[in-house]
Amino acid sequence: MSSAQDTVEASSYANADMPSVFGSLSEAPVDDGNRNTEERFGHSENLDPTTVSENVPGLNSLSSLFKAGQLCLPEEAMYGLPGEIVKVFDPYTEADPAAVLLQLLCMVGNQLGPHVGMEQGNAHHPPRIFCLVVGASGKARKGTSLSCVRQLVSLSDPQYWKACVRHGLSTGEGVISAFVDQGDEPRLLVTETEFASVLERMKREGNVLSTVIRDSFDTGELATMTRNQAMRVENAHLSIIGHITASEVRKRMASVDLFNGFANRFIWILVKRSKQLPLGSVIPKPVMAHASQGLMAAIDRAKSIKSVAMDKSVEQRWSDIYATLSQEDENEIIDVVTSRGDVMTLWPAPQKLIHVL
Repeated sequence: MSSAQDTVEASSYANADMPSVFGSLSEAPVDDGNRNTEERFGHSENLDPTTVSENVPGLNSLSSLFKAGQLCLPEEAMYGLPGEIVKVFDPYTEADPAAVLLQLLCMVGNQLGPHVGMEQGNAHHPPRIFCLVVGASGKARKGTSLSCVRQLVSLSDPQYWKACVRHGLSTGEGVISAFVDQGDEPRLLVTETEFASVLERMKREGNVLSTVIRDSFDTGELATMTRNQAMRVENAHLSIIGHITASEVRKRMASVDLFNGFANRFIWILVKRSKQLPLGSVIPKPVMAHASQGLMAAIDRAKSIKSVAMDKSVEQRWSDIYATLSQEDENEIIDVVTSRGDVMTLWPAPQKLIHVL
């Protein structure tokens, strides 16, 4: 790992010991009084992915399973430094751990930039993550989860936060213009806490936001031709965090965006409040500072790695689950939205890159 050209091999992360970059986060002062790991996180054996399509005939059934506590984030997802950070934050926040983890990976992936990522076949998969956090307004603590991650990332890298983070998606031209204004800086993280308004804007005639978002996900090559000014950006590294309610998805998502590949370029996550903290939820400053220092140290080292490749053990595991990830669901909507499941499994490269250090 001495140069930007290095490639490291991913191993069996679930069975590997995480090397310490800055000392264990467990050394930070943590009050476990409100924490019950077994209640917060499930285990993968509770939900057999090969039987999901048989047991879940539609979206309403998914919601019912979620409310009944039968769908939850497996403990195995909380590996490496990102998982450790989520666990350390958990006692102090009502946010869903799954929401904190996914938004953290999205932000860190943008910090890392387009030149690092996962190698699969002839394709380079940069950590370019689009995520949609779905939950009840005012109840699911979507904003709380984003606030945790915002505070962590802005504290760990204030310069990145000021230069690369924006709020609100309006037009495709606006996204391209933001990259043009940054010059040589290829990174842009956009948060949109009212994503329903984005879906509504995309319905307007002449709005190319959907096209720009899909192109940025696929290649990072963005361009628009207008009478007044033509803009072009190469290697644009866009990441998106959106918040929306389930009812807004049903009302606002146009069928064209559902079936043209817009929806399946996002990782959708259904969240709810993890616990009740009547006196409020504040992550102690020493805990936040300790986590931010560790995160920045890990990111700095991860940037020296060009790519993560599979070793033999991971190749075997990938071969075992590939058919399941690629299978069609009997519910057409679920099948369309999850049709990039195999790619999405490879793309959370920030967790892999940080973990192997």
